[in-house]
Amino acid sequence: MNTSLLGLTLNNKYNIIKLLGKGGQCHVYLAFDTKRQEEVVVKELIHKSKDGEIHDQNLTLFKKEYELLHRMDHKGLPKGYDYFQEKDRHFLVVEYVPGENLKKILENGETEFSEQQVIELAIQMAEVLVYLSHIKPHQVIIRDIKPANIMLTPEGMVNFIDFTISRESDPSKTGDTVRIGSIGYAPPEQYKGKSDIRSDIYALGATIYQLLTKHDPSLTPFQFEPVRHLNPSISKNMEGILKKALELDPSLRYQKPEDILHDLSSIKDGKDISFDYKTLVSSFKEEPEIVPPPARPLLFNVISQKGLIYLLLILSVLTAIIVIIFKMK
Repeated sequence: MNTSLLGLTLNNKYNIIKLLGKGGQCHVYLAFDTKRQEEVVVKELIHKSKDGEIHDQNLTLFKKEYELLHRMDHKGLPKGYDYFQEKDRHFLVVEYVPGENLKKILENGETEFSEQQVIELAIQMAEVLVYLSHIKPHQVIIRDIKPANIMLTPEGMVNFIDFTISRESDPSKTGDTVRIGSIGYAPPEQYKGKSDIRSDIYALGATIYQLLTKHDPSLTPFQFEPVRHLNPSISKNMEGILKKALELDPSLRYQKPEDILHDLSSIKDGKDISFDYKTLVSSFKEEPEIVPPPARPLLFNVISQKGLIYLLLILSVLTAIIVIIFKMK
């Protein structure tokens, strides 16, 4: 099947202009909407797995993304415009947000974010989480907050652009139906299928941490060096906020977005924040109960560490036997 859409017109009104990017399950295009007379983003669901169950699961998430974005109304969220299908290909159309994502800004090395700038951006992000936590009938959890999924517009406004794995937090359900997330940004409980609004607060903390230090959390999942070790100019107030946001135990984290928004707004106004450091358990260097391990050398992808030890012992014994045999000759 020809996967290129460049130059085509979809649904009789979306003229595909260029490919913006390729995600895990989607191709994202810039298009011109001839009815709205404006540029829009067209996302196509790409089926990479031959597993029928995974196929259906991805399609459900894709449709849910449109449904959520279509009913949301916030300056920090793109509006969902349309969902359609052409043959066996599925598409959703959302508002085009100009600018650059925070990951690319960090990678180009030309921009150094000051603490004050990060506070301004973090406040905007927290305000989006407050909105999502109060949306009806159920609050919405993004579950994939990270710099790559946050656009910074030329006006300095942040906009969350990827709701692929977002879900509604329905109290009648016991847990997540899909246990997924981005390594380094998703907290431990998300991989157990127990995400809630505090999971997004953790991911927000990891994002703020990266903006301040340029350290990629995916390199050391669940382990954050004290922020002032990497950037001594960071205030103790911000260090306290990050410690609380990045607690591995969700019960010790900020419990709702309003709480972290309050503290961020306070330090923006130059006020000190009081933390009870006796009860504030640091997430630094602690090991979680579960999870996706960090990247290992290729050999470890084939056998476990314990298996490797046994293999080395066997090789050592065989080597000793060979040496003895040669000596006997």
